[in-house]
Amino acid sequence: MPGMTEICVFLAWIAGGFVSGVSGIGGAMVAFPFLAMLLPVHEAIALTCIVNMVMDICLASLHFRFCRVSALWPMLLASVPGSFAGLYILQICSGPVLQGAVGLLLLYYVYWQKTFRARGTIAHPRALGAVAGFGSGLLGTAIAFDGPPVGAYGLCMGWEPRVLLGTLGVFFVLRATVTLVLQGMAGFYTPTVLTCAMYGAPGVILGTCIAFPVVKHISQQAFRKVLLCVIAVAGLVCLVRALGYKAGLVSTVVYKVGERIVEATHTTPDPVRLNAMMREMADEGCEYCFMECSSHAIVQQRTRGLHFAGGIFSNITHDHLDYHK
Repeated sequence: MPGMTEICVFLAWIAGGFVSGVSGIGGAMVAFPFLAMLLPVHEAIALTCIVNMVMDICLASLHFRFCRVSALWPMLLASVPGSFAGLYILQICSGPVLQGAVGLLLLYYVYWQKTFRARGTIAHPRALGAVAGFGSGLLGTAIAFDGPPVGAYGLCMGWEPRVLLGTLGVFFVLRATVTLVLQGMAGFYTPTVLTCAMYGAPGVILGTCIAFPVVKHISQQAFRKVLLCVIAVAGLVCLVRALGYKAGLVSTVVYKVGERIVEATHTTPDPVRLNAMMREMADEGCEYCFMECSSHAIVQQRTRGLHFAGGIFSNITHDHLDYHK
């Protein structure tokens, strides 16, 4: 029978697969912060690399015929030394340092998505592709996030969406193979990692499959705004934990009280349970709590009596207007 950790891994990767299936980006960025609350950071990174491979194979199989081979080779060749550099970083850096690096990268990714504008023709596309490939190999092996460098390269090149997904999909599969070999030889694939991967892999496949029939009914612009807000919150959680502060979490996927994982029943639970969890968080030394607060919860006064230090509006659309009439 799977335990709570395995169930949470499965749910986290359903969310990650769904996000990638809808938008083509962000699956690992959504799943990893939850994994880092369930497992030691090094194990969470190794697990993410394994499941990322499964997710990349799913996406590449749909778009590989649009792969631009001439752009693939500079990225791929440069990613090999980048992967060795990333392995070295993974071996020498502590968990908090790696988690802090993840947090910074997630926040920078949100900033870049908000501010990036394409600027004309690239003078040396192959050289830029090699730089992106090296960065992808380094980050993919060190902290399991290989997408930002080559994603930025693809956007700078002005590739249409199918070419972008096809080229990067094939690149990710080949690059991840190098990472899996290196991490496996270095002993990062512990029995715990492999057991969790057995639940994460079907989870990400299920999430990707769920996304296909609903993607045409989802506003891509609204979804990306929500996704960026989720990634920003995840980045902040990683930074807070990396700095040594204990933080609780109340979310759609899972609740976290100190180091204890609790199955989530609602995005925002009823006020009795919510305040009880807050008391338990304080008793276990948590100084912060990151909480998803739904519009239903506000209207139903589930958060009454709580004082928020800050807030982010993640989704202001027509959703749930039938309830709020």
